[in-house]
Amino acid sequence: MQINLVPNQLSPVNYDTNIIIIAGETVAQGVPIAQLNGTVSTPINLTGYTAKMLINASTPLLLNTQNAGLTIPTPTNGIVIINITSAQSVALTPGSYSYDLFIVSASGVETAILAGTFTVALNNSPVP
Repeated sequence: MQINLVPNQLSPVNYDTNIIIIAGETVAQGVPIAQLNGTVSTPINLTGYTAKMLINASTPLLLNTQNAGLTIPTPTNGIVIINITSAQSVALTPGSYSYDLFIVSASGVETAILAGTFTVALNNSPVP
């Protein structure tokens, strides 16, 4: 999995963040959620937060903390991990789709963190 962050921007909100995966691969990629204060980046404490991500593919894929598609293993370090199984990624038709990632506070306030293009590339190297 490849995540291309737009230079000189930190989340929240980091739009035009492109993600590229290969169909059939298992993905476990951390996404740091930080607040930029001048030139200092401070992780956002995600204690009590959940997260959700929608990939708008031909068959949409919803990842969230309830279905383990997103995890926040250490809330104080501000990292959300995107987890996509090989079965989920192979079910996505190769192409480019829009996606967005939100964090949701304990009181239900949704904050957009990432959005951009989610590209599924065809695996051209068959496994023997």
